[in-house]
Amino acid sequence: MVAAGARHRACACLDGRLFIWGSGRAVQGLQTLPQCVDGVREGSMPHALACTWRGTGFIAADGRVNVLGPNNFLQHGTDAASASSRGIVTFACGDSCLKLLAGSEHFCAVLSRADGSAHIVTLGMGRARADG
Repeated sequence: MVAAGARHRACACLDGRLFIWGSGRAVQGLQTLPQCVDGVREGSMPHALACTWRGTGFIAADGRVNVLGPNNFLQHGTDAASASSRGIVTFACGDSCLKLLAGSEHFCAVLSRADGSAHIVTLGMGRARADG
């Protein structure tokens, strides 16, 4: 899978590796060639990939969303002040993410509940919000 932000790109490989390149704050710094993101390969096979203007998100094998990049608009799903450029979004009741989409500085996640129903959660551009 391949996704692009304003000034960076990301590529998720079938073997679970994630590569990022470009310029910005999505962990990649200033890379003109693809750089493998450390710690993503083990147990984190990306099933979906999306880029905001400055960040990258992917669904790991366990159904959680991993976010690389800034958290200034709560893109990591928490309002905790953090200088970290990585976040793991944990959803209530063990929900798992089926699909991930991105806008300018937000993510939209389609979640699956244990009973098989689905609902949508948005992260970023204000505060985390769950709909339906």
